[in-house]
This record gives sequence, structure tokens and C-alpha cells, in this order.
Amino acid sequence: MIIETLLNILGACIDGLVLLIPDFVIVGFGGFAGLIEVFTSVSSFMPLSTLGICIGIWLSFQMFDLGYQAVMWVVRKIPGVS
Repeated sequence: MIIETLLNILGACIDGLVLLIPDFVIVGFGGFAGLIEVFTSVSSFMPLSTLGICIGIWLSFQMFDLGYQAVMWVVRKIPGVS
């Protein structure tokens, strides 16, 4: 009962601290609009098809690296394999 009271006091203090944090306004498509603005500014000196190919190549390298790291993580979990 004493521990429960102490935890209730601690929880009330934490709730009070959380209430001090201001509310944030979440904008639905703000980041997406910024991304579109970047693409339209890039299209003035580079065709969007070339940009798409470059992003695709970059993403494929990133996915290969992620897959390789995942496989190596699983292999390291096997006993006796270093």
C-alpha cells in the first residue's frame, strides 16, 4: 500500500510534467508539399526521369545493404559462427 501511494505520487508528478509540454499542430501534407517543391526546382536543371533513376539506384543500394546486414545479423546468432 505504501509502494502504491509512492507510485501514484510519482505518476502524478510525471503527468504534471507532461502537461507542461505545449501541444503541437500537425500539418497534414506540409512535408509532401516541400518535397514537391524540391522536385520542381530540380527539374529546371535535371530531367525528372534522370532524378528518378538516380533515386532508384540509391534506394536499391540501400536495400541491398539493409538485406546484407540482416542476413549477417542472423548468421551471427548461430552458435559457432563468427
